[in-house]
Amino acid sequence: MWLDEFPVPADLIPERLVRLVTPMSANPGDVFVEVATHLQNDPHGAAREDLLMQMAVVKEAEGLDLGALRKCNFDVVSSSTPVADYKGAIADFVPSINGHDYVVASWGDHSFYNFYLAEKVWMSLGLSSRTVGGDHQRVIFDDLGTPEFGVAEGEASTEYEWTSKRSVFWKMRSDYLHRYLWMRGAYGVRIFYYSKLLPARADLTALLDEYGHFAHVPEDERYEMDLRRHDDGILMQIWGAAAILGPQLSNERSAEGLVWPGDDSPMTSDRANALVGGVSVLIDDRFLDRYEQDAVYDCHVVKIGDRWHTSPGYRGQWSFTECVRVGRNAIRIPMHELYEAKPGREIVHAFDHALSAEAAAAINPDQDHIVSRTDRIARHLLELGDLLADLGGRIGVDVEAEAVVHLSRERIIADQWRPYPELRRLARVAPLNMTQSAFLTRCKALNELLARMPQRPLKRMLRFCGCPANDLKELRTFRLLQALLSFLQEANARGDDWEALAGIAQEVDWRADNPAWVPLLKLNRLRNAEAHEDFGEMRAALEVMGFDTALLNGGYGLALDYVFDKCAEALSTLNCELRKLLCA
Repeated sequence: MWLDEFPVPADLIPERLVRLVTPMSANPGDVFVEVATHLQNDPHGAAREDLLMQMAVVKEAEGLDLGALRKCNFDVVSSSTPVADYKGAIADFVPSINGHDYVVASWGDHSFYNFYLAEKVWMSLGLSSRTVGGDHQRVIFDDLGTPEFGVAEGEASTEYEWTSKRSVFWKMRSDYLHRYLWMRGAYGVRIFYYSKLLPARADLTALLDEYGHFAHVPEDERYEMDLRRHDDGILMQIWGAAAILGPQLSNERSAEGLVWPGDDSPMTSDRANALVGGVSVLIDDRFLDRYEQDAVYDCHVVKIGDRWHTSPGYRGQWSFTECVRVGRNAIRIPMHELYEAKPGREIVHAFDHALSAEAAAAINPDQDHIVSRTDRIARHLLELGDLLADLGGRIGVDVEAEAVVHLSRERIIADQWRPYPELRRLARVAPLNMTQSAFLTRCKALNELLARMPQRPLKRMLRFCGCPANDLKELRTFRLLQALLSFLQEANARGDDWEALAGIAQEVDWRADNPAWVPLLKLNRLRNAEAHEDFGEMRAALEVMGFDTALLNGGYGLALDYVFDKCAEALSTLNCELRKLLCA
């Protein structure tokens, strides 16, 4: 270990120094590695601490001579500018840390300092940069082809005049740094200067000579230490080099070699590409969560024939294809499509949601899923828009179908649900163990979709039916549609045509709750329950709709199915009554 036989008592060794020299294992990608630091803390006080560090890329073939490396530049790769007093004077100029490449390109002239990820690093890994902050700008590197954000980042610059204007910290994700070093066949070596003011404890002062000084270099010369009295403490200074990472890939799971449920052999890309037709895998649709919840991904719902496809992807860089919904919460993906060109981590993500053979056998392929339920709602709305436009044309209320329901049949035929994010949000994954909060949020979204019909044309229709204007003033969409439904049912029961609607309000108790319209009224109560966190009202609304609330103990997925189905039935009833009257 780097700190073996370190002369300073163990309990006085600063934690920052321990982290600085401790080798990193091949950690997964959520671990960050510090690759450049300019730190100056409390330069004239008791908490004084300084660190100047940069990471050198040392080829494995050259060996690790830490004694020589510790004597390299520790603050910046290049200071000042090269002398060039004749043409071509710097034709062979190659910035380096004493002949070694670096992870962070740094330049400074003791007053101004600039930092940026080394060109070889970001170009080898295909990273893109962006800058955030005003006067304190930071540079952030992303892997946009994956996508992975914040792969490496750090301050863009600092200044020094007696003291440092600000500290600089550059860090890089472990898996990307490991991959770069592996491609280069090199070690990542921290070369640094570190100082810390330590307390003048007896066991530390015992190391000092008569002049209040102590110097130490271990046998392998990996560091040089200097201890000396300073103010009321002892100033420890270290010039050192520590190999932190080796040329190996990080220990992340690979898509190559996964054994999928129902298969006895490890799956590889070559084997998957040879499996054309018939071989597929069933996965839980919760695999879609990460794509549906993040706008950076494309996750559009498409109906091809009688099958629903939900195929997530990323900006044309990669995508899952032929993802067909099966039953309530499963997706079938052909194995050869699953292993088509896409990041391995996406395949591993799908593997984590693969259904066991037993779970796959228990699937009812004819069971409705959240997408088909949303589609049913959308189709009823489109028909309702057409029917209301037809009725309006007959009774002198000019209204267009699209203006009523805010959906266009032509646009859906042309682009499916792409123009309508509200439908895509409704059709997001809805597991059986859905949380109460997620259930109420989805009910709110359904309520917003159904309640956004313009009230003015509906009120004009009801005025034609004989409803007083003052009685309609405070009514909202659902109550207006309920009144219309009651009028339609009365006219149809008598075998009348649409002309019988004129003045029919005098013959119908249109203010009373209509049993066929209760689901929409209670949906509005569910929206209120979400807004006011009134969970008692939520349970009461579900019970009035006819749902067995004892089933909520297993999650709210079945409750959501029930709400969607009942609302679809109510819309279907309204459409049926409208069709019947208009065809009379």
